Amino acid sequence: MALEPFNDSLKSYAQRLWKTTLEEVGDNTSKPNSVETFQNLLELCHQAAKGLSFVHQMSFVHKDINPNNFLVRSIYSHEGGEIICKLADLGISKRLMDDPNTLSSKLDFNALEWVAPELLSKPFTCSTKSDVWAFGCVIYNILSAGKHPFTGVMYRRAVNVLSGEFDLNLLRLPEFQPEDKKTRLLNMIEQMIDRDPSKRPNMNRVLEELHDFSSNK
Repeated sequence: MALEPFNDSLKSYAQRLWKTTLEEVGDNTSKPNSVETFQNLLELCHQAAKGLSFVHQMSFVHKDINPNNFLVRSIYSHEGGEIICKLADLGISKRLMDDPNTLSSKLDFNALEWVAPELLSKPFTCSTKSDVWAFGCVIYNILSAGKHPFTGVMYRRAVNVLSGEFDLNLLRLPEFQPEDKKTRLLNMIEQMIDRDPSKRPNMNRVLEELHDFSSNK
């Protein structure tokens, strides 16, 4: 989907932005720079969700959702600058009408932290909800300055994924936001990474929520 020359991954872009921001404001999430960083990254998550939602509408499962597979590009003109985010790497995606329950042998073992629990044990039950789970982890990663909702090193993290043990306490929510908005965002991520695929929202619902959040209403 990303045909233009993009110059960065969402993961790298977010890491650099948070590094600069945290050097300036520390842990004070009410400072304008922290608020601006959070809102900018939330908007990029919204753009990323548009791409994944479109893939699902086309009856495809991406199967490799992680923050390195969303690409970011800066566009400048006389009217100002703009950052856009696109979904990339459909190399192991599958159409739902084919055989979505087969886990591709091309899956990178090092990317297991982005693999939904239903894909970590047989029988594999891959669906669009597997992408939703991974995207929930991506949102948390981008908005928490690089953290993962399922803590631990690779194997310990896999155990936590299978058991559904996560921690969302490191999400860097700006203090100025209404408390109900904070709660809704946390609830959405929690639902997206639920161990039970049937309890996860579809991407259309996620897209609606992110549109609301990123609009800063």
